[in-house]
Amino acid sequence: MDNRPVAGVDVSKYFSDMCVLSPNNEIIGELHFAHDFEGMTKAKAVLESAEKKHGVRPVVVMESTSHYHRLLFYFLTSNGFDAIVINPLQSHAMKNINIRKVKSDRADAYRIALLYRLKKLRLTNAPIDTLFDIRNLTRRHSDLIKTRTMYSNRITADIDQIFPSFHKAFSSISSPTTLAMLENIRRRKRY
Repeated sequence: MDNRPVAGVDVSKYFSDMCVLSPNNEIIGELHFAHDFEGMTKAKAVLESAEKKHGVRPVVVMESTSHYHRLLFYFLTSNGFDAIVINPLQSHAMKNINIRKVKSDRADAYRIALLYRLKKLRLTNAPIDTLFDIRNLTRRHSDLIKTRTMYSNRITADIDQIFPSFHKAFSSISSPTTLAMLENIRRRKRY
């Protein structure tokens, strides 16, 4: 059995719930804290208290929740704690263990801590800041291209309904129809 305390953290958008287990899986600390400096400092104090009590630094396990877990992850790792980010599908599988279905953030934090004891964790990528930023920029670029294509197709559909022979008129810039239309436009601009 691992002799380190383990903290499970259920991360949400503005707040997190943390449950700290002793090496023999007794709850030795619980905390509901905000994702601000004051809240994270309180979480750090609870973890340091567990470290003093057991003589070894606790490991922290949290779900990957969009980007909300990143702030807490970097705060904890920069303060010397081992932080593990897991796939939410793993923690959701733990919900089927109990007969009674209890859904609360405190209960989820406890289950996440227990997952560490099962030794069946598959870690998610915790990318460095630069890699994460490049990944986000690539996704935004891809979204922009998809949106541009969608609007281009909508405009083409509208033009096809309003001006059905549009594709014939502008299929070639040197076609007689196109040249005649351009000449008419040029003449109208003179007057």
